[in-house]
Amino acid sequence: MKRTIKYNDQDVEATVVSFDVKEEPWSSYHLSDGSIIRYKTVVTEVLRAEGVHNDNGDPLYVVNTKHMVTLLNTPDHLRVKK
Repeated sequence: MKRTIKYNDQDVEATVVSFDVKEEPWSSYHLSDGSIIRYKTVVTEVLRAEGVHNDNGDPLYVVNTKHMVTLLNTPDHLRVKK
């Protein structure tokens, strides 16, 4: 499938490239307020720009992502009783 993308203020044709997920690890962060969150970036789409290459001759890839955040732990003093 082809799409048009913007690159350096120009419309460039790009090909959607299929992919298989090899690994999508979570990162954990201990926040200064005592909370613990997990975060990961998930690739949703990969596009290869047609006719655009770097100095080594490699093609330009555009990667669309979404971000996922999960709260693992919240200290009691930050919770609201319901």
